[in-house]
Amino acid sequence: MKNPVEILISGLSLVRNPLGAALFGVKAVDGTYDPEVAQREIRTAERRAYGPQGLARFEKEAGSELARLARRSLAQYFAQESRIQNRWVAWIRSGGILLSLPLLFLCLVAGGLRRRGKEPCPADVAVLGHYDEFRKVVVPLFRGLRVAYCTHMQPWLGAAELAFLIRAIVVCPRVVLHPRLVLNLLRWLSYYAYVVRLHGPKKIVSFFEAVCSSSLITAYLRERAVEHINHMHGERFPSAGISFCEFDEFDVWGRHFQEMFESQRCTARRFRITGNPYHRELFKEKRRIDQPRPKHLLIVHNQTLTPGSLPHTVLAELLSTLDGSWDVWFRLHYRERASGLACLAQLRQEESLASGRVCIRLQEPSETRLSDALVASRVVVGLTSTAMVDAWVAGCKIIHLAGDIDRDVVMNRYGGSRNAIFARGDCEEIRAFLSHPAAIDEREDELVDYMTAVRAGTSV
Repeated sequence: MKNPVEILISGLSLVRNPLGAALFGVKAVDGTYDPEVAQREIRTAERRAYGPQGLARFEKEAGSELARLARRSLAQYFAQESRIQNRWVAWIRSGGILLSLPLLFLCLVAGGLRRRGKEPCPADVAVLGHYDEFRKVVVPLFRGLRVAYCTHMQPWLGAAELAFLIRAIVVCPRVVLHPRLVLNLLRWLSYYAYVVRLHGPKKIVSFFEAVCSSSLITAYLRERAVEHINHMHGERFPSAGISFCEFDEFDVWGRHFQEMFESQRCTARRFRITGNPYHRELFKEKRRIDQPRPKHLLIVHNQTLTPGSLPHTVLAELLSTLDGSWDVWFRLHYRERASGLACLAQLRQEESLASGRVCIRLQEPSETRLSDALVASRVVVGLTSTAMVDAWVAGCKIIHLAGDIDRDVVMNRYGGSRNAIFARGDCEEIRAFLSHPAAIDEREDELVDYMTAVRAGTSV
């Protein structure tokens, strides 16, 4: 059970409703991704943070590593703030954060004092994240080492952390003018300090490339001879929100994502192309099973696929092109069951499907594993999600429905694959795509390996 200090930190830093966004500076997730817009916002953030000299020259002339990394955190903060259009909201939000900072600061210090007697639990590697979710990703990377999975972190601020905060403000005074950045730093500094004191690790693995204070946390850990490793979890798209951050090691799925992060000014002492263990398993064990596969079409539901939405309309048009030889399944999202059932009910009532020529059957995630569902499918239909990448790797043809992210952004990662298409409602294009089974050959395998290294991971 969380204590009042943790509730306060979580409430101020993680709330996702509009009122919380206005008061505490955390926006709802922005679903728009445009490489040109992202680059424009990144250039603007660079000018604001570094002036006319730019990032490269500043880093060559920086007086200390702390000054260099503090400026990177400031630049990432500016890039994230560029998504806010309403300046009044920004002022209200900053005021709310400013009023909350003294109370949060006192609570963190008090919380740290109460935990001085906690017994250390030594580990070589500490992983910040939920064990069940990240186990398949992390375990193969650190086999043979003592790994601590920090699923219930508590805040701690001691004298060393307060001194670090003061020094960060001294070398980059502009930080203090942006309360949300200070709040973000206080929050994560208190959690990382707790992990360092409890486990004394040589490496800390996180999944926080979108956290604006991550570069400052890297500086804090380097002073303690702890490596800060960021591991890519889930698919990423071009976004100014993930920019300027620096780690000791940046683990990515494949070369596509390394190039994307580098174009957004992210850096590390080393990039490591690790691939994704689940994708490697799908590629080696599932991709060539039952090829060419029977005419099974799997619809993967997510929260964006709602009745009356553009994706729902495009999906109904797509299903109307099928003949009776297709077997169609609708797979619910395990967190969105109610909305998924509503979407399925609406699809079944569509005029184009009411004749019963196409029967859509329900698939519960609790009854059928996704990997088994993919192996049984020739075509997978859905919106942007990791499940669509999983399907492509597993040897399925995939149809991305229009309605969440622009075509060029989505399709860029597939490199012109014959097994991927973006559907806007062109029935003839869809019919042509459905008329052939998946292409499984060396060229397609290379495209998969470029996005998510399924053959061998490498360090760069």
